[in-house]
Amino acid sequence: GFRASFTAATRGSGLGTSGAVVSISILDPGSGYFKPPHIVISAGGRGCEGPLFEAVLGTRLYHPLEAYPGVGLDFEVVVADNPFDEIKRFTIDGDLPALMQTSSFSPPVQSLSPRGLVSRNFHWIPPRSVGGSRPLSLCFSAEDNSGEILPSGTQLAGKTDSACLMVTVMRCTYAVRGGETLLNVAAFYGTNWIQIWAANVLLQDPEGSDIAEGQLINVGHTYTMERGDEMAKLARKFGMSTEAIYELNYDVAQSPPELLGAGQKLCIIPNSCSTNV
Repeated sequence: GFRASFTAATRGSGLGTSGAVVSISILDPGSGYFKPPHIVISAGGRGCEGPLFEAVLGTRLYHPLEAYPGVGLDFEVVVADNPFDEIKRFTIDGDLPALMQTSSFSPPVQSLSPRGLVSRNFHWIPPRSVGGSRPLSLCFSAEDNSGEILPSGTQLAGKTDSACLMVTVMRCTYAVRGGETLLNVAAFYGTNWIQIWAANVLLQDPEGSDIAEGQLINVGHTYTMERGDEMAKLARKFGMSTEAIYELNYDVAQSPPELLGAGQKLCIIPNSCSTNV
């Protein structure tokens, strides 16, 4: 056996959902304790930086990560085991969120991969229509070959570990890809470069020569709904169609109209030539 201590979030602690385990420490590994496969998720690429974190003792901790259309998510997931065992399974755990069906997790892991580190890369570029999504649960799990072999030759399950992310696609923000200009970004969102330039007061060059790969830029303006606001009226006010508003705000598109009200955030790309206040 072994001894361990853990920290759990409590109401008002700011550490997470009340009751959720947020950290674990091994006080005494004991003589019979073997560490399970150890999963490490690296920080994301430019425009999608996230915390480096590790999964310990198979405890399912959900770590928040922001994603943006453009560069998207691109990070490495590494699993390591003790020198006596081999990794036989290293996969996405459970069902992949429907919005992430276009993602990739590569290269494939060969059966009984060699001892040491096994690495796979997760890549996903969110489409523009999922901005403002509710958090998407993305989990990875690994299993080694340490399970007991029965006289019949059947091998029982080995030690396992898992690590999870809660991915939120941010509203009204785009992570610039290499070589892109404001014209490219504007075309992606069906607007013009002047609108994009006007939404980014720190950009000096209207042609976008001062933007770099991975740089986060605003693609519109964030509007907070007020009491009495209705989607059709807001669409007319900002010169947009209701469909265009839904296209920029996934959470709104997925919510019944009667549940929308004061305080709801909206990404708006106004068309000054079509406004009707």
